[in-house]
Amino acid sequence: MPSAALALPPTYAEYLAREAQAEVKHEFYDGVIYAMAGGTVGHADVQMGLSGALVALLRGKPCRPRGSDARVYFPAFGDAAYPDAQVVCGRTVTDPVDAEAAINPALVAEVLSPSTEAWDRGGKFQRYESLPSVRQILLLSVDTERVESYTRNADDSWTRRVYTTGALPLELGGQLLLDEIYAIRRAEKAAAEG
Repeated sequence: MPSAALALPPTYAEYLAREAQAEVKHEFYDGVIYAMAGGTVGHADVQMGLSGALVALLRGKPCRPRGSDARVYFPAFGDAAYPDAQVVCGRTVTDPVDAEAAINPALVAEVLSPSTEAWDRGGKFQRYESLPSVRQILLLSVDTERVESYTRNADDSWTRRVYTTGALPLELGGQLLLDEIYAIRRAEKAAAEG
């Protein structure tokens, strides 16, 4: 009886071919293609609040916010992800490996969920910090009004600050108001209570 052949992990080119035909988004890590889980109402509320605040803040400036349909490629890892939000300043730079994925976001943001929080804080965070252009990483809570901001220092170390009220300063200039980020979530909670 012949032995079963071991399947080789997909290449990045195979991932891109599948992604071009897929009805749902996938991320690519260490040769494995992962379907992105469906979000919750809370996740969508916070993501939309963040996106709206970024659009308003960056209107007329040389930086552009992008939502979760825009891919980022990590040349050092050969992986790709879809952050919940990203901001690119100036021209979008891509890698020859993936012409549709930015390699130069200045800011990336993830809305945390129980199923992905450990990865967002661990392996995904490592990949974001591998991009020299990334000046700030935001991790946003859903159940509480809380944003963790990680800013890159001149020596490539990171400074963590937690914001629960007021304004969150952005490394690319300006500030985001937590009231704006969480307004939709707050309205949804109020409607559910009655």
